[in-house]
Amino acid sequence: GAGGDRRGAGRQMSATRGSASVESGVSGGIGIGGVGVGSVGVGGGGVAANKALVSRSSIYFIRRRLEHEISEPALSDKAYVRSLHSFINEFLKHAEKFMKDKISSLEDFERVFLETIINAQDIVDLEVHFAAFKAALYDRKFYARMPVDYTQLAPSDVAAQLTVTDTQLYDQINRDELTGAKWTKKNKHEAAPSIMAFINRFNQISLFTMTAILEHGPVKDRALVLQHFVAIAQACFSINNFNATKAVLAGLQSTPIHRLKKTWKMVSSRAAERFERLADVMSEESNFEEYREVLAQSVKPNQPCVPHLGVFLADLSYIDAALSKNEAALEEKTAAVIGQVVFFQHRPNRLQPTFAVDDHLTNLKYNPEEMSYKHSLEREPIEERKADKDKQQREQQRELQRERESIKKKSVVEANRLESGALEGAEPDVIAATLETLQQRLEILEGEVATLMSAAGPPGGGGGGGSSSNGNMSPRLFSLRSNSRPRRCRDYAHAHPAGRRDCRQCARRHPVY
Repeated sequence: GAGGDRRGAGRQMSATRGSASVESGVSGGIGIGGVGVGSVGVGGGGVAANKALVSRSSIYFIRRRLEHEISEPALSDKAYVRSLHSFINEFLKHAEKFMKDKISSLEDFERVFLETIINAQDIVDLEVHFAAFKAALYDRKFYARMPVDYTQLAPSDVAAQLTVTDTQLYDQINRDELTGAKWTKKNKHEAAPSIMAFINRFNQISLFTMTAILEHGPVKDRALVLQHFVAIAQACFSINNFNATKAVLAGLQSTPIHRLKKTWKMVSSRAAERFERLADVMSEESNFEEYREVLAQSVKPNQPCVPHLGVFLADLSYIDAALSKNEAALEEKTAAVIGQVVFFQHRPNRLQPTFAVDDHLTNLKYNPEEMSYKHSLEREPIEERKADKDKQQREQQRELQRERESIKKKSVVEANRLESGALEGAEPDVIAATLETLQQRLEILEGEVATLMSAAGPPGGGGGGGSSSNGNMSPRLFSLRSNSRPRRCRDYAHAHPAGRRDCRQCARRHPVY
């Protein structure tokens, strides 16, 4: 460990509750009984702990790990279990106070961890308990697999960690892999392993974005996570990681996320505007014209940058296909594009891994797109298509209109028979009652047709057909309905057929009704 070997102006104190010694040197080595804290590796690829940074996002992971330690303690010792609550509360309180809004080195953060242990009153066996606490603090496997509420992570921390990994992968691409469109061949994983690794990382970020949003059931929670990933895309864009920016946007623009209309409606207007602006810059229209301008004008020569590799690969594929018969032009154009790829490699980058965040984001957890689409349907089921709904309403209208026409014909027939006296032995009042019943049924049908038309418009759907903009009935149906009310004579209580302005039964007695 670091504590047993480091020298420097430090302090040494004997623990009255145990035989362990505590050393704290100015060089950063901290240890108890020769067990060092600074010797533990963190981050992707075995990054040394003293090179990692601690941010408020790190505190979120640490809090979750220590809470897990309370529920599942590493030691069955009753004294250790008793000391957990007091130590964890004290440590988190000091950590929050120490961090505030700044980012600190892990070295400095370890001192807070050690001082909390030293000052804790309930720790009996200092050395044993320290080892258990330290194992919990540096539990990389837990950080990598734990479920995370991504709204608790600062977008800048997520963007920085994505950029650290993307930069490492981008710098590994060599010139030979970029020739001959090797990433499109059958043996692409053997011929262009670095390019394929970078492409896979792009796809992983997109799938990770979908999965993180669809994990949440309530619409409000999904909307918060969605707009948080918009902020992550903006943070990636701000530090010139255009690859991660495009990858996150691809996840947000994918079918499983794009179809979530209820979720998008609850996204803040500011986040929606930011998303539209980023989507316009990274748009594929006009061969990435706007993105190419940003890359050429906004990125300085020595400024860190991870370009969107897909643009270069598309250019190389086009050149390889268009100039396959012109070897000289092919070599010249290919060399120019490869030069652009190399131009952005191996630039000085001050970004460092963030403690615990790097463990979680180095190996992203995601679902296949097919599963994400299934989850999307579960979150917001497909509503009945308007075309299908209109078709069903038009069928109902046709059935009602057919029945209406049938009743109208029966009414005319009955009225004619009544007038001509064709029904021998039938009383006029009985026939009049039958006519009135038919007219009442006809009026009910007209009302049902009117209701359907006001809700769905006239047959033939929207886009004309004589229906007004406010969804009223067409003029033709409206005029039929207005003339279909049964009329009665002033002197006789019998009905008249719809639309008739004369009284066929008693026209000779009174011409006006």
